[in-house]
Amino acid sequence: MLDNRKIIWDSECEMKDTYAVTASAEASVDAVAKIFDTGGGYTEGKLKINVTACAAVGEYFISLQGAASSTFATPFVELANIQFAALASSRGSRAVGTGYYELNWSNDFATTVYRYLRIYTTVAPVTGSATITYTAQIAKK
Repeated sequence: MLDNRKIIWDSECEMKDTYAVTASAEASVDAVAKIFDTGGGYTEGKLKINVTACAAVGEYFISLQGAASSTFATPFVELANIQFAALASSRGSRAVGTGYYELNWSNDFATTVYRYLRIYTTVAPVTGSATITYTAQIAKK
């Protein structure tokens, strides 16, 4: 089967490289917090997430956040998000885990365009050691 999910690779659009996340935090690339500057105009695209490991003992939310300031001082908003959890904790009827996910997004939220983007992972451990490993990048539609 032809894999049509490939995108042109641009290192500037890499939003998180592969490392385990065990506590809520903003994403980084090469151990440096990653902030993407859209330039200030309306932008839309896809958030591409590849989850390679997801412990069933936690609940995880991966969010693409937008802010007017590169420091992510308030206000900032969630432009796209996805939940990973055991079925009992999931808001859906299917548990999500390892795999490849794509989310549509735009940086326009309630008629405000947010210039800066980042990935934020929220980890809510249920029992044991919650951890999720994934990569993320953004791409134009």
